[in-house]
Amino acid sequence: MVRNYAVAVLFLSLFFAPRASAQVPFEITVQSGGNSFLVADNATLNFSVDAIGKSTALTITLTYVGATSATVQLPLIFGAQSTFSLASTGFPASLSPGQSAAFTVQFTPTVATQATGQLSVGYVEKGANSQTASTGGAIGFTLVGTVPSLVIAYSLPTNGNVITIDNGNTIGFPSTVVGSSTTATMTVVNRGSGSGLIQNISISGNSFSLISLPLLPLSVAAGSVVQFAVVYAPGQVGNDTGTLQIQFSDRTVKLGLQGTAIASVFTYQVLQGTQTSALNPGQTLTFPNTNVGDKSSLTILAKNTSSGPATIGATAISGGEFSIADGPITPITLNVGDTTSLTISFAPSQAGSAVGRLRIANDSFTLSGTAIGAQLSYSYTSGSTTSGVAPGGNIVFTPQPAGQSVTTTFTLQNTGTTAGTITGIGISGADAGAFSIPNPPSQPFSLAPGASAQFSILFLPPSTGLFTATLQVNGQQFTLSGFGNTPPPVPAYQFTGASGNPQPLSQVPIGLSLASSYPLTIDGTLTISSNTGSLPADPAVQFSTGGQVVNFTIPANTTQAIFTGGTNQINLQTGSVAGTITVTPSFMLASGVALTPTSLTVLSYTLAPGPPALLNILVTGETSTSLTLEVTGYAPTRTLSTLQFQFTARSSAPNPPSNTATVNVQANAQAWFSSTASRSFGGQFLVTVPFSITSSSSSSTTTPLSLIQSVTVTATNAAGTSNPVVISFGP
Repeated sequence: MVRNYAVAVLFLSLFFAPRASAQVPFEITVQSGGNSFLVADNATLNFSVDAIGKSTALTITLTYVGATSATVQLPLIFGAQSTFSLASTGFPASLSPGQSAAFTVQFTPTVATQATGQLSVGYVEKGANSQTASTGGAIGFTLVGTVPSLVIAYSLPTNGNVITIDNGNTIGFPSTVVGSSTTATMTVVNRGSGSGLIQNISISGNSFSLISLPLLPLSVAAGSVVQFAVVYAPGQVGNDTGTLQIQFSDRTVKLGLQGTAIASVFTYQVLQGTQTSALNPGQTLTFPNTNVGDKSSLTILAKNTSSGPATIGATAISGGEFSIADGPITPITLNVGDTTSLTISFAPSQAGSAVGRLRIANDSFTLSGTAIGAQLSYSYTSGSTTSGVAPGGNIVFTPQPAGQSVTTTFTLQNTGTTAGTITGIGISGADAGAFSIPNPPSQPFSLAPGASAQFSILFLPPSTGLFTATLQVNGQQFTLSGFGNTPPPVPAYQFTGASGNPQPLSQVPIGLSLASSYPLTIDGTLTISSNTGSLPADPAVQFSTGGQVVNFTIPANTTQAIFTGGTNQINLQTGSVAGTITVTPSFMLASGVALTPTSLTVLSYTLAPGPPALLNILVTGETSTSLTLEVTGYAPTRTLSTLQFQFTARSSAPNPPSNTATVNVQANAQAWFSSTASRSFGGQFLVTVPFSITSSSSSSTTTPLSLIQSVTVTATNAAGTSNPVVISFGP
């Protein structure tokens, strides 16, 4: 019944213009003590104190720099609320240009681990005028709080055990042969999350001294270790005492030192292969260079050169790369002139220098060896900052809006003495999809001594919230973590194409463009909805691609929507039923994050409920005395009352046929438009009307039909009369 017709879509040229920039309309000032500085949205705010239980605070001031007004909501902290607290009054705050609102964030740690949280401040900015919608957003900050925890420990060469020590404790040195020395290795380790300060280290006591002392004052980073040594070197037999004092920023630790000086009763020799050399207490025993994974050994001969029996009560060794491979079962007593032996092994597990201590009875020796092999160190660069990271450590990415990426550079360096092989690099974990290695190096690959290799790690949060994954390098694991913030709002947009209300059964072009470019690719849809009141909806109202939904893409850093086929416009056909047609857009990121504003601009236009419209008239049957006409058209109200046929006779006809016929088609039209079949055709109709033609002027050579020049047809309903259509007959 209804012929196919091409379709197009019309959009009104509407334009909305909220703020084109994605920048927040506030100047953000942070005050710490007497210092003030400006920060940007999504900045990281760092807090640090020098001891657990102490507090520090930052005051954040938001100054409205827009042109209308803005309402600032109550600030909220997510995560570590027991460590970070807010002091805020007067919120929500309504600000005019130049006015400010301030609040204070306080950090009071109860443990030494790093505290992290997120601070969010929502706001709504009024539109420039009554036609411009208000826009909303949130200002975000990452809160990082750190506190040091400086712990003192020492180890002695007698057993190598590491013992923690605190104010008022005493370090007892083993009996030490006069002329030799015993060294206590002192360690200050920062088990906290922030840097701690060693202001001064001092010692008293004639037989005690400090070696390997760092330059003071010294800042000790979180996880770092500072070592120095206290040497007990007695000059005569007897007891010695002293004091070691370490001054930190929050306290001073005083430690007692105590030692006993004795005379040696043994002489020593070193046996290496077939070579023998003398060894005195306090000297260094040096091993040959040894490959990582291999082992080398030296043998020490101990002889009793005193005037009576002498006992070796115990032997001990320290330094994880050294061990006593073979030695006497102690205690052992040697008669005058008797000898015993110990075999010491050096079996390095990592490249570099190794140092240890050996103690035989009251005599001590330093052990030294160099391991040949590869040794990897790791670091990552974020912006202009490079940070070392140990296996098991964290690689933290700067918070990013969902759908927007940031990259950090991961560096491996071989600090060993031989080439190392990298066999596997990858990312795993539940959130691994948020992290990727865009251009991983070909594996396996070799890393020469002193050489380094780099690769990039990309963080692209698919939504808001915290994301973590595991980076694996040769079996070593590192934690990747990043936070996804709310993406910037979609800029103002406008519909483009034809303007004004279209005609039924027409095509109108429609496009969409942003007022300013967006930094990410936007995926969107246009959806058609029709409101025809009590009339059935016309299924012909659809996009030229079919259906009532069409997809588009706005590439990153552009403004124009691109539809199927790469065009910047899509056609919509209007149908033939009176009503309102509305087109509604939606926006999202490729990752699925919704960007559709809460206040939408839609496109709508109206097909008026007017009189019928006639499209065509055809002759479908014809004899000398009959004529059948087929009339096609549409009625926007789906009603039809009459068809009027005006017959025009040829000028040569002496007595033309009756020239006007009015046909009442109301009942037929109602039956058609009430049927289920008619719903597929909207307001369209096809009417077939037969006519009998008679004339008193006809003869054997002229027929009634031959006397007709043309027929003009019009249609009526309650809304009025249609346009006329005409069909002519012959010359």
